[in-house]
Formats: sequence, C-alpha cells, structure tokens
Amino acid sequence: MKRNLVADVEVAVALSGGIDSSIVLALCAKTFGPDKVLAIMMPERDSSPESKELATLLCEKFKVPYILEDITDACIDSILTDYKVNFNRSS
Repeated sequence: MKRNLVADVEVAVALSGGIDSSIVLALCAKTFGPDKVLAIMMPERDSSPESKELATLLCEKFKVPYILEDITDACIDSILTDYKVNFNRSS
C-alpha cells in the first residue's frame, strides 16, 4: 500500500534555541531550503527569554518561517489532569 502525505512544508523542527535543535534547523534549511522548513517554538512561562531570542535569530538568519506557541496553559492543564496533582494540598 502506498501512502501519500500532504503538507505545506517538508520538515517541521521543534526549536528550543539550544544547540541540538539549532543544528537540526540549520541542516534542514541548508538541505531542503528555508521554504521547505517550518520552525515551531513552544515556550512556557519558565522558559528562558534568551532561548526564544536565540531561536528567533536563528530563523531570521536562515530565513525559516516559524510559529511561536506559548504552551504554559497546556502544560499546567496536562499536569493537573494526567497526574492529578493537587497544589492546594498541605504537607
């Protein structure tokens, strides 16, 4: 059976601004071309502001479009739901 996938871009990279994801983004942009790559940044409230700045600068340098999606609320909801954490519990 042959599978056909349709996407607007060939590669999506989760970009944190750290060395690993930065190298992956650079290699993908050079290999496939910046118009075939999409960077996805997903900071949350405890993320370093420098990470976002570095990731943005990298996208601009390699002319890769990016999406910035703050996931703070999603992270908190997931923790509360999945792990049934009760932050109001007294020790």
